[in-house]
Amino acid sequence: MLQALPPVSPTSSPHPWLPIADFVAKVAIALVGAVWAWINYVRGRTFYRRLEPKISGEIFAVDDAWFISIDPSVKNVGLSRALIIQEGTWIELLVLQRDGTTKHVAEPIEVALGKPPVFEKHGWVEAGEEIHDVRLVQLPEKTTEDVAVRANLRVVSKELAWVWKEDVSSDRDDSGELKIIRERRLEWNAGCVVMFQRPVLPEAGKGVAP
Repeated sequence: MLQALPPVSPTSSPHPWLPIADFVAKVAIALVGAVWAWINYVRGRTFYRRLEPKISGEIFAVDDAWFISIDPSVKNVGLSRALIIQEGTWIELLVLQRDGTTKHVAEPIEVALGKPPVFEKHGWVEAGEEIHDVRLVQLPEKTTEDVAVRANLRVVSKELAWVWKEDVSSDRDDSGELKIIRERRLEWNAGCVVMFQRPVLPEAGKGVAP
């Protein structure tokens, strides 16, 4: 007489390790995602490139006076707010003059004009934000040797990082644990060369009183 076979237990599967392997794989994927997020966070919080400055300009004449319109901008490509330090943040303007005596390849002569401040109304740049500070500056009287104006933008920012060294400043947080922070200033630079544009003269017979 035939007897009924006992029911198969779930643990009697020919591959009992499959659920374990599936669990381990899911945990590994979660850990990889967490590590990647942590790496991106650290990149945004420590001494990595975070600001992208740019500058452009245009020179034009009004009667006998010359002006340069400057458009400096800076974009925060980091993951946290970037502070702007006004001390050392400026636009350097230099007139480039031709050298009429050289017979070889030569760099133009540079004459410093000044360093007007920039981003005075911006104490920081949020993550992903881009700020502009369009300026209009009157130039000195143009000479026949003047060819262009070089505009150099410099932005100074303060960066913080968590480190574990004895030779840096330290403090304690609310939990009483020792935290050590290193602070330093970084600078980012950009530049452009703007050519003098010849003033547009009125056409003959126009703009003249009869």
